[in-house]
Amino acid sequence: MGELRVVPGDVTRLRADVIVNAANERLLGGGGVDGAIHAAAGPGLLAACRALPEVRPGVRCPTGEARITPAFDLPARWVVHTVGPVWRGGTQGEGFLLASCYRASLALARAHGARSVAFPAISTGIYGFPRYLASRIAAYECATALMSAAVAEGAPDFELISLVAFSEPDAAQLREAVAERTRPAARRQDGATQALPSNHAVLGAEVFDRTYTPVQWAWLKKGVVPREMEDKWFVFYEAPWLYLHRSWTSHAIFQARFEERATGAALVEALVNRDPAQYSEPDLAAAGRYLLGLLDGWASR
Repeated sequence: MGELRVVPGDVTRLRADVIVNAANERLLGGGGVDGAIHAAAGPGLLAACRALPEVRPGVRCPTGEARITPAFDLPARWVVHTVGPVWRGGTQGEGFLLASCYRASLALARAHGARSVAFPAISTGIYGFPRYLASRIAAYECATALMSAAVAEGAPDFELISLVAFSEPDAAQLREAVAERTRPAARRQDGATQALPSNHAVLGAEVFDRTYTPVQWAWLKKGVVPREMEDKWFVFYEAPWLYLHRSWTSHAIFQARFEERATGAALVEALVNRDPAQYSEPDLAAAGRYLLGLLDGWASR
C-alpha cells in the first residue's frame, strides 16, 4: 500500500507525476492555485487547455469532473484539472461533487500510469467549502485509492499521494483527517466491551439484502475507534463477526456476521441487544433499519 502524506507548502514546487489543479470550468486560468499553476507551467499550459473541447459553451470541464494536459514547466509529467463545487450550504450535493473531483483526478492519473499525485485544497478558497469537511473528503478518497481493493487487476498502484496545505492550520486539519483514515484496524483491546446479553434477538431476513463491495468491506473491517465524547460507537471485526458497542457504556448493541465473496462481503446474520436498559428500541424492524444505516454509512463515509 502506498503512502498518503500531508505536505505544507506550494504545490507548484512539488515533484510528482501528476499535479492536480483546482480549476474553473473554462480551464483558462484564474486566481489562487489555478493562477499559480498556470504561471509556473508557462504559456504552453494555457494553449493545451484551450485545445480541450468544450462540452457546452464556456465549459471544458464540468464541476466534479477532471481533464488532463502535459505539465510543461512544472516539476511533473501531467496536470490534472478538476473543478470543485461552490459551497451553497451543503444542500446541493457539494460533498458528492467534491468527492467526485478526487475520484476523477485519481482515475485519470492511474490511467496515465502515474505513481505519485499531489493535490492542493479544492474548493476551500473563494468557493467557500468548509475546510474541516473538505479535509475529511480528501483523506477518505485518497486513502481509498491506495487500498488494494480499489485497484483493478493490472492497474498501477500509487506509491504516494500528497495533500498539499498552503497554511499550517490547513495542514493540521489534514493531518488529523489522514491519521483517522490510515490508522490500523480497530481491535477488541482498543476499547471497553461487554458481551451481548443473553436477552438478544436475531434480526429478520429483511436485513440480509446487503452486499458490500470490496472497498466498502475494507472500510467496514477497519471498524470505528471513538476519539471524542460525541463519537457513539466502538466497532471492530473478528472474522466472521463485526461487533458494535456503545462507546460510552461498552454495551454490545449489534453483532453482524458477514460472508466474504469475490464481489465483496454479504451480511448473512445479525443479532441485536434486547435488554431495554441497554438498548431501548422495541421494534426489531426499526432496529434492523438502524443497523443497516450504520453499516452503509461506515462503508461509504
